[in-house]
Amino acid sequence: MGDYDPDDCLAEETTSRNVCVFLVATYTDGQPTESAAWFCKWLQEAAHDFRFGKTHLKGLRYAVFGLGNSVYVDHYNTVSICSAPFLSFCYSERLSFPKCSKTEQ
Repeated sequence: MGDYDPDDCLAEETTSRNVCVFLVATYTDGQPTESAAWFCKWLQEAAHDFRFGKTHLKGLRYAVFGLGNSVYVDHYNTVSICSAPFLSFCYSERLSFPKCSKTEQ
């Protein structure tokens, strides 16, 4: 994800009928993985940044798929649970899929 520029790429997706699926893993203490930390920070900042406006991602159709281990009860899928509201806050359209949970250790 290091080469991905959400300002350009996500803005383009708002005018298409494509679906963006975000695969996010929760790492130590409920934090995103090292490669996704910058994106999670960008998303949080964009949702609260007055320069973007609340409609910055309007038209974006998305789903969030969280990866985690339910053994870590306090932080199970924390990153996906926290990311989805930030996308919704920017008026993007969340696609609903059935929730499933399977744990393999």
